[in-house]
Amino acid sequence: MVRHAFLICIRKAVLAAVIAAICGSIALAQNSLETLTRQPDAYNTWKLALNSGMATDPAAIIVPSGFKVELLRSAQTEEDSWVSMAFDPQGRVTIACEKKGLLRMTLGKTQVEKVERINDSLLECRGLLYTDGALYADANNSKMLVRLRSSANDDRFDEITELLRTDGGVGHGRNHVKRGPDGGLYLVHGNNVVAPSNAAPDSPLRNFEDDRLIPCPWDPQMFDGDVKLPAGHILHGDREGKSWTLLAGGLRNPLDVAFNEDGEMFTFDADMEWDTGTPWYRPCRVNHIVSGADYGWRRGTSKWPEYFPDCGPTTLNIGLASPTGIEFGTKSNFPSPWHETLFISDWAYGRIIAVHLKPKGASYTATAENFVVGKPLNVTDVAFGPDGAMYFVTGGRKTQSGLYRVSYTGPKMEPESPPADAQAVAARALRHELEAFHGHPQPGAVEKIWAHLGSGDPVIRHAARIALEWQDVKAWQDRALAEKDVTASLTAIMALARSNRSDAQQPILERLNALPFGTLTEEQEVLAARDYQLAFIRLGPCDPALSAVCTQRIDGLYPSSHWRVNHLLCELMA
Repeated sequence: MVRHAFLICIRKAVLAAVIAAICGSIALAQNSLETLTRQPDAYNTWKLALNSGMATDPAAIIVPSGFKVELLRSAQTEEDSWVSMAFDPQGRVTIACEKKGLLRMTLGKTQVEKVERINDSLLECRGLLYTDGALYADANNSKMLVRLRSSANDDRFDEITELLRTDGGVGHGRNHVKRGPDGGLYLVHGNNVVAPSNAAPDSPLRNFEDDRLIPCPWDPQMFDGDVKLPAGHILHGDREGKSWTLLAGGLRNPLDVAFNEDGEMFTFDADMEWDTGTPWYRPCRVNHIVSGADYGWRRGTSKWPEYFPDCGPTTLNIGLASPTGIEFGTKSNFPSPWHETLFISDWAYGRIIAVHLKPKGASYTATAENFVVGKPLNVTDVAFGPDGAMYFVTGGRKTQSGLYRVSYTGPKMEPESPPADAQAVAARALRHELEAFHGHPQPGAVEKIWAHLGSGDPVIRHAARIALEWQDVKAWQDRALAEKDVTASLTAIMALARSNRSDAQQPILERLNALPFGTLTEEQEVLAARDYQLAFIRLGPCDPALSAVCTQRIDGLYPSSHWRVNHLLCELMA
């Protein structure tokens, strides 16, 4: 009875927090006019760029010792606000206007020497990519990805081909387009875009659900209440736009992706800033994007904690930010460590952050420091030019725009690539071998996959579990339930729970009830508790007698000495 009362108190406290968050949002809206008339807080420094008439003076911008920053052009009134940029093969800068159209700028030594309008029809191209003699543009408000070509090779884009049209909103919309190491296109969508219905049936990401045990009835009424899974996502396609696969999802609003020298993909994903201070808040973070991963973005209280074993890997939590363009310094002439650094742009707080990655198993860890800081400095995109310098543009939300260059002026130093970590190289290679089974049922695959379900590397386990889900469940269901290695068994049971086979619920719960919890590691307890949850979420109503046995079993496990386990157990008991 005491525990029951305690759980009721927890539920009331959570609901009270939701009410407080909603009330806080209402209060913020009521005070919006007052906010505009006083000095803005840190998040709202971008408003200083409204009607300013001139881009921020580079003398007021902070860069590390050995670097200098120059303002090459401040946007003129008729040039709109700028949201993205790319260098063409001739070394000129193409810039997308927030309302519509594209500008082409020819650079001189200290300023822009020539400005041309090369398109006046595409609406808010958040992503630009030059490749194969064409310009790819992801036009958010036009709701399509297009390819622009010059039929006469005369520098005029007279041929515009629609490659992909998508439904959904434009707030967290159609963002950057990048060419990957494999030569394919990678398209980045925010959570207001509906994933294309013609995505290939063998897409690595499939079978996604909310997968939260206690849904909150208010979540659909909160911000972005109409978002549909997989929420923000990454598409992979050919350069003709004829086939698209859904690579990863469960993101909020990633604006961009970038590839390191290992060919691995990263993004900078957004938080829900109104949730700050609530138990379900997730900070802006750098994510390593891996095949088939769901990164757990859900509406309101239903967001997954990053420690869920079925959640894609978080590389580094940044905190409060407003993610925009990102790029690796490997295209620069910067010395180490900047040459290997991932540079991520933070629009609201006026900075470019340097993220220093370090291999760890099949993924990475990271640290971060500010690289460029200004007030205001609402950075929308960043790119490296043919001269090896960093270029970035500011703008967005009708703010004053500018084009800047950051050059290295210190002693000449050749970049020193860190020595390859042989274990990390092998781990990544193994992960890619397992990812080859994503979307591809193959004879004999289960045996190859099974050896890695109990891996000590959670990213390897993640790849193996998704690979197993693609194989015929009849070939491995009994083996999952009979497996003696605890970690391998729990990973296989997670795959089985996600298979949506109702006849698997009873044997799964009986297997979990028989686990010797007192001997498990924290990681294994988290896996087991999450497996309990998925068995109840995915496999339908439970037999009352079995439910009573599970209730008694779970009740006896609480409290655990690990808070993550307690979090999951509290939901199960409630």
